[in-house]
Amino acid sequence: MRTAAVKSLVYKEFYMARKPLMIEMLNFLIFALMGVLAETSFRSGNLALLSDVIKDDLKEMVDLNAILFPVLMVCLIALSIADSSLKDEVTAWKRFCHAIPASHIDFAVSKYVTFLITVLAESAFSFIYTALICSIIGVPFSAVYAAYILAVVVLTTLMAVLNHVGILLFHTKDKAGIFMAVVLFGIILIPVLIGMNFHDADSTREVVRKSLIFLLPWMPVMTAVILAVGCAVSAVLLRRREA
Repeated sequence: MRTAAVKSLVYKEFYMARKPLMIEMLNFLIFALMGVLAETSFRSGNLALLSDVIKDDLKEMVDLNAILFPVLMVCLIALSIADSSLKDEVTAWKRFCHAIPASHIDFAVSKYVTFLITVLAESAFSFIYTALICSIIGVPFSAVYAAYILAVVVLTTLMAVLNHVGILLFHTKDKAGIFMAVVLFGIILIPVLIGMNFHDADSTREVVRKSLIFLLPWMPVMTAVILAVGCAVSAVLLRRREA
């Protein structure tokens, strides 16, 4: 593996994804602003005039959405990086990649170094934003909020890796999307079936909360494993293409 080649390819990944990155950041800022305005309204705006019964139920929903939607938007940045793989296919990059001093290992590592930088950046944005929302709400930054953030990071990282691997396998966005959806459906189906055993919504919510807190220390490990496995699989696929 050549360090200089990897650095150059990482720059290329971010350059190719610059427009989708700006769009996702704009979406994050829009949803973040909406969350801040909604929470501010509960304290000193029109929503503060609602009756206590209605306000309590509505505020619980708004609190969760004010955190999750902006976090989801910023974490979708990883998918913007994955989409640069499709641009490589469209522009027939594979015809020219052999002319540069980089191996298939360099290509695979550069993609996942880019993913890693993106995951760290989106996690930082998410934690800073959530801390801001918690200060507006007037509640401490609890382990539940951290678990929500990291769960979204794990999910979107898995989506990005599956999308990238799918493009290497099938060379089209549609087939890669179907591949990603099938795998995700199989993974998400398990907790859904478990949740169906609880007829009470409060019980289901409590089970989800406890499960997230239990998995909290393992979520960074899960993200690292996803990236490592994805890098290994991508290297194999790129090597097969070279052959």
